[in-house]
Amino acid sequence: MANLLPKAANSTTRIGPSLIHGDFLMQNVVIATDCVTSKQSSSSNGPRLALLDFADAGHGDRMLDIVHLLAGCLKLDPTLSKEAWLAYRSVVVGNTTLCYGEYPLSYIAMCYCLLHEEDLVIQEAFRNNKSVLKVAREGGLKGIQQFLWDFLDE
Repeated sequence: MANLLPKAANSTTRIGPSLIHGDFLMQNVVIATDCVTSKQSSSSNGPRLALLDFADAGHGDRMLDIVHLLAGCLKLDPTLSKEAWLAYRSVVVGNTTLCYGEYPLSYIAMCYCLLHEEDLVIQEAFRNNKSVLKVAREGGLKGIQQFLWDFLDE
């Protein structure tokens, strides 16, 4: 999939529409641990992730898939989310800084999360992490955005 995405022309790339899965749910993810290596690769690098059900695939904003992965599959776990984001960046965009014009990625992720994964923000973040409640009381949505998604802007 990385080959289908545009290459960065400079150190900052404005994010545009690209090929997305559109339904990145845990039910559509398969983790294969005993992979058969291809002729292109002489060794296996561990478990492989495969996606199923491309009925909702299309041309769209890749942050939608990222938010579904981080919120829906990884349940907003800070460590797993940051590791997944770093792995995604290293494969898809390298050292390029992604941007949405003047909006930080954390803001875009928070908007998608509120539009598509709002139940997860409430169920997972608030139920399992009491510090989110304090952040919400003190900083509102901006505080929650920074608390949950700030690593996207690093």
